[in-house]
Amino acid sequence: MLLVGPPGIGKSTWARRTSAALDVPLRTIDATVEQSSFSVGGVQRGWSSAHAGKPVATIITHLVANPIIVLDEIEKATAAVSTRGERHSIADSLLPLLEPETSRRWECPFYQLRFDMRWVGWILTANSLDGVSEPLLSRLVTINLTELSTPALTAFASQEGRRRGLSENSIEIITEVIERFAGRKPALSLRSVIRMLERADRLENRPMLH
Repeated sequence: MLLVGPPGIGKSTWARRTSAALDVPLRTIDATVEQSSFSVGGVQRGWSSAHAGKPVATIITHLVANPIIVLDEIEKATAAVSTRGERHSIADSLLPLLEPETSRRWECPFYQLRFDMRWVGWILTANSLDGVSEPLLSRLVTINLTELSTPALTAFASQEGRRRGLSENSIEIITEVIERFAGRKPALSLRSVIRMLERADRLENRPMLH
């Protein structure tokens, strides 16, 4: 699936919690850093940088056929071009892995063996669909997410603050800040609220100096 929505609304957090709920391994690939297909597909033996792709490496490490692979910010992935003019991109390497017929007999360039990759769970995230190719979109279920409303953010802050054992005073201050930013651009995100909760937690639990 592809989760599309503004930054900081919890797309990656949801993916991690899905992995924990299903009790399966999780591997994250940052598409803004991993600029070629090699992080997904791997590099064939014979090259000094030869290695298995992260999905296959995760399967072998955990001996689990259905890990969840998260590709963050797929719309920002760029292609690497070799000196011979060959183009390598994460998006291109994903296509055979997302197609049921080709993924069941996918050949790893490093191990030079066929793997049945149909069981891997793929969660891609993006801030927008700009830059995501049509062939890739056709293989994904796209879920469009919107910014969280002020009531949703305050409800989360209250619930999470109490779960962390924060004082009512700290929770009230955080919810007041959220309400004060209502209607402003850029709006407060879930990530911003979590940072406020973490800071309040640190302040309340720091050692007392004598």
